[in-house]
Amino acid sequence: MDTSHQTLNSESTPSAPDTKQLLLLLRERLWIVCLCCLSGCIASIAYLQNAPKLYRTSSVVKLEPRPHLAGLESDPGPRGGADSSAATLVESFYSRLMADTAMQHMSLEGDPSFALQPLSPDQSRQLLRSSIALTPRKATAFLDIHAQHTNPSMAQRLANGTAEAFLRLELDQRTLGARNLLEFLTTEGQRLKDRLQKSENALQLYKETTRATSLEDRQDTVTAALKTQANNLADARTTRIRLDGDVANMERFANNPQALLTLQSIAQHPTIVTTRAQITELESAVSTLRIRYTDQHPKLIQALSQLEDARLALEREVLDVQSVLRSDLERARSNERNFEEALKEQERQALLLNRQSIEYKVLARDVETDRALYEAALRRVKETDIAKGLQLGDLTIFERAPLPSAPSTPQPLRVLALGIAAGLIVGLGIVMAGALMDQTWRSSDQLEEATGMPLLAIIPSQPKRLRSSAGLPVFHNSFPPLLAGFRALRTTLHLNARRHGKTSFLFTSACSGDGKSFCAMGYAMTLAQQGIKTLLIDADICSPSLESALLGTASLSGLAQVLEGTDRLESAVVRTSIHHLDLLPAGRRTNESSELLADSSVHNLLCAARAQYECIVIDSPPVQSAGDSVILAECVDSICLIVRYAETTQKQVARALRLLNQQESKIEGVVFNAANIRLLPEYPSITGVAAKAVPHRLQPA
Repeated sequence: MDTSHQTLNSESTPSAPDTKQLLLLLRERLWIVCLCCLSGCIASIAYLQNAPKLYRTSSVVKLEPRPHLAGLESDPGPRGGADSSAATLVESFYSRLMADTAMQHMSLEGDPSFALQPLSPDQSRQLLRSSIALTPRKATAFLDIHAQHTNPSMAQRLANGTAEAFLRLELDQRTLGARNLLEFLTTEGQRLKDRLQKSENALQLYKETTRATSLEDRQDTVTAALKTQANNLADARTTRIRLDGDVANMERFANNPQALLTLQSIAQHPTIVTTRAQITELESAVSTLRIRYTDQHPKLIQALSQLEDARLALEREVLDVQSVLRSDLERARSNERNFEEALKEQERQALLLNRQSIEYKVLARDVETDRALYEAALRRVKETDIAKGLQLGDLTIFERAPLPSAPSTPQPLRVLALGIAAGLIVGLGIVMAGALMDQTWRSSDQLEEATGMPLLAIIPSQPKRLRSSAGLPVFHNSFPPLLAGFRALRTTLHLNARRHGKTSFLFTSACSGDGKSFCAMGYAMTLAQQGIKTLLIDADICSPSLESALLGTASLSGLAQVLEGTDRLESAVVRTSIHHLDLLPAGRRTNESSELLADSSVHNLLCAARAQYECIVIDSPPVQSAGDSVILAECVDSICLIVRYAETTQKQVARALRLLNQQESKIEGVVFNAANIRLLPEYPSITGVAAKAVPHRLQPA
């Protein structure tokens, strides 16, 4: 077994359990969740007993936006203007002015039915705000004004009185707003008039300065000229590019007339075209004469001579036209430069006109805007002046509040449900927090994977009623899973070790309380039940427990006296009530057990025991409490590490493995002790056949 891999797995085990582990832990600690739910239920009942009973009623107000006579407000339209109006009303409803208006309207100051004891104005205002609420109904024009109070009549009075005060406040605000608006519009109209006059003067001055009256005609002319120059430049550039290519090829074919004729500029020259047409006619005539006459006929000879002269003339013309082509190239370049300069000039004029056009449009737009604002202000001043005394409110009372017949709060079922839900959440939170903080082992699969060692057996937890006076569980027919677990340990540990000639087994644990003594005793009992002559040695000299559990006494001599040489092995061994099982007690207690075990007498003791017994089982001290287990590990054939369910931590197991890393070849595996098999699905079920397999009670004396 690779110890480095083993230690690494043990130290890197994640602290957060998986879903399976969380569910198992939740099942194990379900009592915490139930206790928290019960606490939440009790708290809810206490709250219901002490909470005051409040009566709640509502009046309905309808929002009917009327035409705003001032004309400045726009129609809400389809973009949710009604929602914004309702939101504005909600804000004004909770204002200080609204509270003062409602208090004055309903004469609530000093009213004993409103407040049992005299309150200051601020306290009365705060009490009123806490007793009323405004809630707009979605997608409707209705607003609900809710009121609650311990007195049902006062709740009705608050709902209706608040609605009336709210309507009055809204109407007063609109009337005051109309007067203020008229003053504002008069002042704003005069300001807009002066602004319009300045804008018109600025536009007229710009027209006179830049002759802007003919600006559009000039723009059309410049645009047309710009397009013409652009087309001319494109044609000139195309001609120049073609001539550049032909001149370059002409330099390459300078003395080759046939190659020069392949150039487009030379082939399309008028002189060349005329001469080639003559050659074509002469060739046609020669073809005709060859049909009529023989080769020695004077007419045919004359025609051939003319054809040859024409071809020679074509070659001379091809060579002569090169100078003409170079002149055409220079002329094309000059035309291209001229057209580029003309195009730039037209672009400059176009940009200048565009700049003038922008300034002109800005001034013209300012004049149009100022004129529109001034005309709108004049129209609205007249409308406001006519209708300033005809302002109507937007709110009307649609339904008055009824007298409540039963209290609305507290709601018993809701409070109980919330209390139980809160207890459930708190309980689950406690369980989850405990799961995240838990560093112990609760899964055999996780233990086996993390330690890298095989799982030898799962020993179930035994009921407390079946435990001995020494605190160790005992075997009993009423709990067959325990015997089945030790039989599985015997199968996986002893039978496999016997094939390799191993006879001595050391049972140790990371720390005390993990059940190493119990596992050593149970393993030895199952070996003895199988007919194997077994010696059980209690090597935990500092804290022995096997003697009292098996023999009911704690004063016998044992291992300590044998190692000191004051007693012999044969006289120190005690026979138990279980056939084939002998016990070597720990002897007198001492704090110098390491010195005794370090002596070579341990080897001699085991050699003498091997001669008399088929199997030797040693109960070793915990690994972390003393170094005795490390010393004993050097003398035995096999080591079995005990890990206790939900108690042994991951760090303790990792440290124990590091201390035992010198004997890694002897570690057979781990035993999962005191496991809650109801929460361990991987534990094999004990059927009736397994229960019947127990032939008799196996219980130490």
